[in-house]
Amino acid sequence: MARTSCMLLYVFLSAPLLCAQSYFHNMPGLNWKEPKAQVLILGAYHMANNNLDVVKTNWDSPLSAKRQVEIQEVITRLKRFKPTKIAVEAPWGSVTINERYTRYLAGQDTLRENEIDQIAFRLAQQLGHKQVYPIDYRKDMDFDRIMQFAMANGQQSYVERMQQIFAFIGAEDEKLKTLTVAEHLRAINDTAALEMGNRPYLLLAEVGKDTSYVGADVVAGWYERNLKIAMNIIRIAASPSDRILVLIGAGHATLLRHFLSESPSTQVVTTNEYLK
Repeated sequence: MARTSCMLLYVFLSAPLLCAQSYFHNMPGLNWKEPKAQVLILGAYHMANNNLDVVKTNWDSPLSAKRQVEIQEVITRLKRFKPTKIAVEAPWGSVTINERYTRYLAGQDTLRENEIDQIAFRLAQQLGHKQVYPIDYRKDMDFDRIMQFAMANGQQSYVERMQQIFAFIGAEDEKLKTLTVAEHLRAINDTAALEMGNRPYLLLAEVGKDTSYVGADVVAGWYERNLKIAMNIIRIAASPSDRILVLIGAGHATLLRHFLSESPSTQVVTTNEYLK
């Protein structure tokens, strides 16, 4: 009798949850069951060593014979995704990137030491694509402002913790230099690595006191940038049959995966399935 009562109580308590899940799953207007454009987000490292990110890098040249072979191996693997469009980290609306790509197709320009040329241009050319798609939204973010505020307001512990993080990332980058390009990309596109890489931004967001939210204000700009990049990706998805490969700095990948996975317009596929 007691066991029966427990089972009835379990069913009674579970019913609202099950109904809620069913209710939200079938919410009108979200079209969860309809086909969606598929998106593969390939987080990359900046092969050109342009050092535009907070953490500075010093990679060997992608133009060496060894790296050229490795890059072609990556391109061969990415072809299995059968992308219909390739999106790159260049300013939304810019024509410069496709002017260069057109010259490259015509044999009038050579590939430079950056991931757009080495991966996106080569892959697009081998797939017969006439253009690539710039999707970046540029926004300056003053991370130094956060550190200066922390030092001036008794929050030096945040500066010390960020220094520890930068030292750790620098040491890990040294290890990555010994890997092939495919191994390197698999490592930085690992889900756990991407999630951990996003957490320093939330640590920075904690900096502030009283009515000042200096950390949150600056980090909000980072979220805004990535949300607008995600919307640019959705804008180029002209059809549910589109398969969009997004080549972008790995620091963007976690937020883009989140926004595009939650969107009723796109479906995010597992990147590392195509890097094996």
